[in-house]
Amino acid sequence: MIARDTRVEFDSTLAEMTSLVDALVRELRLTVELRDPDAWPLSGKRKDVKAARETSARLLEVIEPPADALHPPIPPLDAPDVICGPKSLDSELYLRVLRWLFEDGKALRTLGFPEQLDGVSVLVDEPAEDPGA
Repeated sequence: MIARDTRVEFDSTLAEMTSLVDALVRELRLTVELRDPDAWPLSGKRKDVKAARETSARLLEVIEPPADALHPPIPPLDAPDVICGPKSLDSELYLRVLRWLFEDGKALRTLGFPEQLDGVSVLVDEPAEDPGA
């Protein structure tokens, strides 16, 4: 009984820890990737943003190996076949940031930008249900 209960508690704790580490790593990666200080919900000066970005990068160096062992990182997103926006738009930055917002198994189908480029719209495919489950 103790072994069974311990296993159940271990599995539950591991799932919760993985979820927390995933959230922390996602936020750190987003902090490192975002270039525009105006996109940050932080107050302060530009040097504060730079310091936060550098601190996040150093934290990522330490936490990525155990985080990747708990949950493999999301692979880079490929540009979708459909991108609605100005021809001059470099979608690479958006793809680097969006990858950390995707859940496992989702695929990017389209990427759209409004005229003012103050936002982005995406269309994703949900993961297929496993018929054997």
